[in-house]
Amino acid sequence: MKLGKKVAISVIAASSLILTSSPAFAGQINGSGATFAQPLIDVCKVEFTKDTGHTVNYTAGGSGKGRTDFTNNLVDFAASDAVYTSGFPAHLEYAPVYAAPIAIFYNLPTVKEPIYLRASTVAQIFSGYITNWNDKLIAADNERVVKTVTYQTKKQTVKVGGKNVTKTVPVLDKKGKPIVKSTSEKTVNIDLPNQLITVYYRTDSSGTSEQFGKFLQGANAGTNSRLWPKTASGTFSNMTPNNISTFFNFQGASGSALVAAGVKGKVGGIGYGEVSWATDNKLAVANIENAAGEFIAPSAAGTSAFLG
Repeated sequence: MKLGKKVAISVIAASSLILTSSPAFAGQINGSGATFAQPLIDVCKVEFTKDTGHTVNYTAGGSGKGRTDFTNNLVDFAASDAVYTSGFPAHLEYAPVYAAPIAIFYNLPTVKEPIYLRASTVAQIFSGYITNWNDKLIAADNERVVKTVTYQTKKQTVKVGGKNVTKTVPVLDKKGKPIVKSTSEKTVNIDLPNQLITVYYRTDSSGTSEQFGKFLQGANAGTNSRLWPKTASGTFSNMTPNNISTFFNFQGASGSALVAAGVKGKVGGIGYGEVSWATDNKLAVANIENAAGEFIAPSAAGTSAFLG
């Protein structure tokens, strides 16, 4: 099996890129990069090996590591949630593969329903301005009338590893957009505990961190620009308004798996990552307010609507 060109796979909504070159030999293909793409690649490579007899090895060391390895010809392909901005390898091509949402996941066992957060509140949690779950700003987000969107869904069964797996997927119209089932308003009154917030963030060079930073800066532009003023960076600590190295309630971890594991193991913990990391660790995810004032869960339908 020969791949004649270098190909990059771009995932939007934390866009994951996979960059592919000609493998050194047909029996084995080596890659590295984003932990955002890892759950998908782990499933696909098993099916690929079954169908072709070729082996795919993938090391999820972060988007920056993937781009570096690919530039240095250490791997045949790499995955990244962010594009090259310099040092472009020769014959580079980007190929969009899939889209998935970045989720804000948290560990609050006493809270039995998903919480609601505005972008300004998220920024203040991840910059260290808000340090307790009963902060008045979080309380205000969860004691109000909220507008939510529900999309039409259907059950779809596919084979994974030789087994039938049934998943809920959005119903799309002729243009490929998710069909809105209903838009509603409801009053929420969620009691949040007097509990210290522990923020888990990525310490490795991460495209997920960069995309998260772009959201925080863009969603807080204008009158709230002071809440997240720095340019997005793959290194989370480089783009926070405050020097988080001095904050005892911030815990760094390398890769999405360790961020999710940290949140799972710490009551009051909060982190960010591709939504499957929350699902696999049975962590609750927050509904985040969009520019239209609607609170959206990190679902496939919501991602499709965002992409248009």
